[in-house]
Amino acid sequence: MSDVQAFHWRTDQIERIRQVIYQLASAAVEERRLAEETIRQMDPDDLRLLLHLFDYEEPAEMAHRRRVNSWAGVMAYCLGIPPMYLLMWFQGTSLSGWFEIFTLCSAAAYPAWVFWLAWYKGYGFLRSRAIREGIFGAEVRRWPLHPIRVSDALATVDDLALLPVLLRASLSNWCRVSVGRSLKRLLPRLTEADRRYLDEDAWTERCRISLYRISAGHYPELAIAVLKGIQNLHDTRWLSQVRRRTRSRARRLSALRMAAEECLRELEGKGSSLGPDAAKSWRRDH
Repeated sequence: MSDVQAFHWRTDQIERIRQVIYQLASAAVEERRLAEETIRQMDPDDLRLLLHLFDYEEPAEMAHRRRVNSWAGVMAYCLGIPPMYLLMWFQGTSLSGWFEIFTLCSAAAYPAWVFWLAWYKGYGFLRSRAIREGIFGAEVRRWPLHPIRVSDALATVDDLALLPVLLRASLSNWCRVSVGRSLKRLLPRLTEADRRYLDEDAWTERCRISLYRISAGHYPELAIAVLKGIQNLHDTRWLSQVRRRTRSRARRLSALRMAAEECLRELEGKGSSLGPDAAKSWRRDH
């Protein structure tokens, strides 16, 4: 909770968000259009506040959730050990076939799986609810939230100043596709002077996910936009990953391969333009 409340949201900000939420829920088309236009022109802090009504996490919140879920995974693993020993004690230590081994492992893993699923879903729901009520108060339970309409409005954002918020929102499942539409327009327009717009943690995570999914052909248009962003920013951290992506020979990934090849030429050209000594150091580091 303290991670979110540390931003000290102002009363007028919360009131603006409440007004946008009720406009989006209105039956009047003009009211909804006005709310969508307001979202497109929002201040980054206001947009972050709006997204906190849904599944949006600040860096400190995400790190905390991952730590807690990691400990829950360890606890779930430990929870599966006692049933295995009990079953082995009842059966005797000799297992006569693969079927018995499979049955034993499945029976032992079942309580661990149930515990992990309950924790993952229950903890996420309760934490999101606590964050919302901590910021907006208990009255947020009566607000007519329409995540699909908010998601549709995010798909039309065309302001580079909102890029840090969009990058972090793209890591959430509820608006990943719609925010991806905005990122496909914004990322190819980046220049090195626009690096100030980036949330480095979210940018790194977005690049990692997109470059990994290139091999599976997931979200190809967003992956191409990410490669364009890497190319325009001369982000040489991803040189080895981009080089590996150029080796794909799948026909359905031809556009991605071409984008990766163009990006690779730009990144390698960046290294060769540094001079012999600097280029040698640059190649060693990358």
